Amino acid sequence: MGNIPTRPADGVEADPRCGRAWCPYCADALEYVWDAALRIARCPGCGVSTRDFHVMNANGFWNEALKERFDAGVKRSRRTWVKGQGRMRSQRVLWLPAPPDPGPD
Repeated sequence: MGNIPTRPADGVEADPRCGRAWCPYCADALEYVWDAALRIARCPGCGVSTRDFHVMNANGFWNEALKERFDAGVKRSRRTWVKGQGRMRSQRVLWLPAPPDPGPD
């Protein structure tokens, strides 16, 4: 499916206390991590931030109070983002060409 955002499964909602939210790109509810350099919460799987349009739609983060509580929960969890940690699905190596034939020796 690539990077097509998915809707949350039935009954999945953001939990601001522990910093758990739906990632529409990973298609899973994950515990987000804190990026101290940019001061944002990020998905640990793909690295998308909670400022992404589809993440905000899936989790109701248009409500500023909920977004602030969620960010506070992620910070309290002390899960931190390491630069280069996440990978978008489009960056995964899905196919590599066969190595060249060395020829007769």
